[in-house]
Amino acid sequence: MGNLTHLRRRLSEGVAAWLAYEFHCRRGELFSEKYIAHPIGALLATQLRGHVQAEYDHPILSERKKAGRKPQVDFAVFEHVEGYRHKTEDRKLITAVESKWLSRSEVSPADIAWDLLRLDLLARRYEIECYFVLAGLNKKLEALFASPDFQNLKRNGPMIPVASGVPRGNLIPKQGSSALIDKLSERKAKYPGVKFPEKVTVYAPHIYPPSAMNLTFSVYTWKIGEKKNENSFKFEVPH
Repeated sequence: MGNLTHLRRRLSEGVAAWLAYEFHCRRGELFSEKYIAHPIGALLATQLRGHVQAEYDHPILSERKKAGRKPQVDFAVFEHVEGYRHKTEDRKLITAVESKWLSRSEVSPADIAWDLLRLDLLARRYEIECYFVLAGLNKKLEALFASPDFQNLKRNGPMIPVASGVPRGNLIPKQGSSALIDKLSERKAKYPGVKFPEKVTVYAPHIYPPSAMNLTFSVYTWKIGEKKNENSFKFEVPH
């Protein structure tokens, strides 16, 4: 199994470099969440040397979904077993990754919060660290971070850290806007019996490039999951 220590940096820098290369090849119009799945999957496979599964049924939420398409996680990485094949469900889960591409179709703070909740469910059950990747034009990312729903309404600062190193703002943000609360409540109601976490530990992101202009493609990678002796936000889940 590979080392998770530098995975935040590898994902941010690798995806950003790939976006720059593809853009200079005049393929920018193709950029989407599915398009960036290629570099993310390749980086996970090489860095962790495990079995990478894309669009894998969420092990917890899919148990509660009786009809329709089951909820999935963008990437699940399982331990590699030499010599013979195991069924995926028999392998040990190493990590899980969700990603979002910020473009003409808006990514809302509720979308991000929902992905954090879904990842934290896995981090707690399997005692692993999970990752959330957000990519897009820097000017769109900054606009998202400055939006009212992304900001804490009762204390100054974002709902999750958006600066590398020591997180900005308070370590325990209070509940967010009514729009954020309503959207999360609506999604959680679809999974009766699932005990969603009241707090999600979100570590400061690795950002690449560290200093970006408006028309630069930037990539932020956060880590989700408890670990001692590291700066983190406690993102309180609105009820």
